[in-house]
Amino acid sequence: MIKVKHFAKGSIIIEENDIGEEIYLLQEGRVEVYSGQGVDRIVFGELKSGEIFGEMSVIDEKPRSASIRVLEDCTVKVLHRDQFLDVLALDKDIASLILSNLFSRLRRANSTRKSSPVNSKENSYQSMVLVGMTSEAQRVFPQHPFPIPKFPFVIGRKTRDPLARQDLAIYDSKPYQLSRHHAMFDRDEKGFFIQDMGSQLGVVVDGKAIGGRNIIDHQALQGGEEITLGGKSSPYRFRVELS
Repeated sequence: MIKVKHFAKGSIIIEENDIGEEIYLLQEGRVEVYSGQGVDRIVFGELKSGEIFGEMSVIDEKPRSASIRVLEDCTVKVLHRDQFLDVLALDKDIASLILSNLFSRLRRANSTRKSSPVNSKENSYQSMVLVGMTSEAQRVFPQHPFPIPKFPFVIGRKTRDPLARQDLAIYDSKPYQLSRHHAMFDRDEKGFFIQDMGSQLGVVVDGKAIGGRNIIDHQALQGGEEITLGGKSSPYRFRVELS
């Protein structure tokens, strides 16, 4: 049976390096994902309602890779390892959420293993804005220019696929320029970057192709880059502004 738990602001739900046997589905509130302590502390990002955490340790039976701290009072559904297969079979919504998050994190981990750090020097930028370079690109945003509200931020083609988990879903007609999970904007301790998520046509950053059939699938961003999602004829062209 799935349990519901409440955690107050400041609580630690998961401790890095603990052995974990539970998956958490965040229903309300926000949490912070981080590693280390003191001057060595690195914040990886925030999670909000509808997102999950803790699934990797349940699946691979390794210690927790990061800690989870509550940023505002939250409510979570808690699924124990022993219930995992039953829930996958009986609850399609939770199954889709767990599997899509797992696939995304495995792809990111695999990319990190086979590539060098994306940023070679520190920068102090704190926010990113996307500016549409075409009328089609401008129309995909709920507002323009569009400030990216969280990281990682996934952009892809709008689809009915239950495993699709985009933060910005773009309607695209045949012949498709966009894949369901096309590209991800993210940041690490040294700055912002864009990463292809295994798309068919890839991404072009200032004329340099990444992803698709290319070995390199990510690029550091310093601000001012022009980015095209898809092939040369794609109307989904944006300029990156950092501040």
